[in-house]
Amino acid sequence: MNLYSHRGITSSSKRTQIVATGGTISYYAGYKIHTFTGSGVFQITSGNDNVEFLSISGGGGGANGSNFGGGGGAGQVYNGSLKLSVGSFTVTVGGGGANHVTGNASTFSSFTGIGGTGATTIH
Repeated sequence: MNLYSHRGITSSSKRTQIVATGGTISYYAGYKIHTFTGSGVFQITSGNDNVEFLSISGGGGGANGSNFGGGGGAGQVYNGSLKLSVGSFTVTVGGGGANHVTGNASTFSSFTGIGGTGATTIH
């Protein structure tokens, strides 16, 4: 899951630059990016502004064995934006499903993306 916030001061007097920790931090095109490859906490220690996020839930597991079957379904992709201020926000990164099993949900704040459906086998 990626969380993006602008590094500079915004034009609105009611917004202040966010100072945050959590995930692996990188910078690109004026954005500070927090990348979570596992579950964790996005902690805002000061400021309030919009935070853009991209969440991808775990895909479903494919079919196995000597019978015919398909691949699992893709996990839900969620791209959104929230105005956040000081606080702790749980990030859950949903893993892919095992054979025939639905993938796990990914969550950030009040947003939940569902996991992809597991495959079925044709006998």
